[in-house]
Amino acid sequence: MKLRLLFILFLFITNSIIAMGQILHTESFAVILDTSNVIKGNIVPDFKFQNLKEDLIEFENTTDISFRLKNNAITLANKIELSKYGDEVLLSGGFMYLEYRRIFDNKFVIEPFSQVHWAEARGLAFKYAGGINLRYRVYSSEKAGFFVGTGPFL
Repeated sequence: MKLRLLFILFLFITNSIIAMGQILHTESFAVILDTSNVIKGNIVPDFKFQNLKEDLIEFENTTDISFRLKNNAITLANKIELSKYGDEVLLSGGFMYLEYRRIFDNKFVIEPFSQVHWAEARGLAFKYAGGINLRYRVYSSEKAGFFVGTGPFL
């Protein structure tokens, strides 16, 4: 057991040193792996329309929702923002994130994920990322948890 933990810690440290990238912080989403709920989350749409000299349309949607079946879970999260004044796009951006989780032994979790970002107002076209994580639960209680993990992403 100690040898396995040291190996996992070694992988985590070596991957942390060579990794240079950015992914979403998924712990802020509706993670429901430790509950008995099958579905949990939020979908929050917002739509505004104003008839000024030109039509002003503002749309925003924020979603974080998780589905769980036995030892499997799927998390979907997104934030989409769009503002148009007439034919001119003032703001267009957001992200979409999809993750699948498979729990083994109540200690190990495999998490393949994919995501896409865009922000047209800042000149960021579509940026895609995907990868897979292996997470190990070292300690957990009702108030705290300590996990180690590693995994590649592109």
